[in-house]
Amino acid sequence: MAVEKFQSAGAGTWKCPVAVRYVQIEAWGGGGNGGGGTGSPAGGGGGAYSKKLKAAVVPGMTYSYTVGAVAGDSFFKDLDGSTNLVLAKGGTS
Repeated sequence: MAVEKFQSAGAGTWKCPVAVRYVQIEAWGGGGNGGGGTGSPAGGGGGAYSKKLKAAVVPGMTYSYTVGAVAGDSFFKDLDGSTNLVLAKGGTS
């Protein structure tokens, strides 16, 4: 089983290899910034985690994704780009 990881914050695309019909997608939302509270600094909220075990894909087609930066959402879009196959919300700052 091949594994591809996209770990740098930002948007990108993924082209589905020939003969691949289903993929497993995992996403982690970006953690929130810590704040400067009174006394000791407060930590930011952790980003959410989401997983889809069997997402249907079309061989040869290109899909878009975003890896969330600080407090940003991470997601993998369906073929027409209108719906998230997987969404992991970012943590609060």
